[in-house]
Amino acid sequence: MADRKRKRDDEPVSKRKKEEREGLADTILENSILVMKSCTYCEKQGCDCIASEEDSRRCLSCMRKVATHYSKLNKELEEAEEAWLEAGARVKRLRTQKREWLKRMERAIARGIDNLEELERIEREEREEREAQRAEAARQAATSLPNPTDPVTAGSAVDAVDWDAFDPSLLDLDFGGSHSQGLSSVQGPQ
Repeated sequence: MADRKRKRDDEPVSKRKKEEREGLADTILENSILVMKSCTYCEKQGCDCIASEEDSRRCLSCMRKVATHYSKLNKELEEAEEAWLEAGARVKRLRTQKREWLKRMERAIARGIDNLEELERIEREEREEREAQRAEAARQAATSLPNPTDPVTAGSAVDAVDWDAFDPSLLDLDFGGSHSQGLSSVQGPQ
């Protein structure tokens, strides 16, 4: 009994039930006898009721009917789950579109624009202007600094340095070394 309970905990219910049905069907086929009194299903279908001598809870026709019904329900469940997932993805997409639309409307209202076409036109113009500014800045950066690997402009690389940023009075400071030759009133630590 403990082995049976552990088996039920480890396996999914559908797999366990399928194995039980297959086992019962095999038992019926191996040890089958024709039952004198047919079950209701076999009687309605007009077929022979074949059951197992050892386990006669169900006949073969009833087992097939149950297995077919189970497979049909399982297929319907999978289709319904797939449709549910697709609907969830659609809802997510629509929520994103709604959120973006609300942001655009807020931008339009903040600018005093009445319709989205006007907002789209203005945003397109601004985007084109920003792209043109970026392209111009990149062009200026490429032409203003000489290329040190280019032999024609390599000599002018020194000219690109802003020499006014250097303070010549710093050359007179004595930082405690014996290399300094300038006259300075500022002495470093000794």
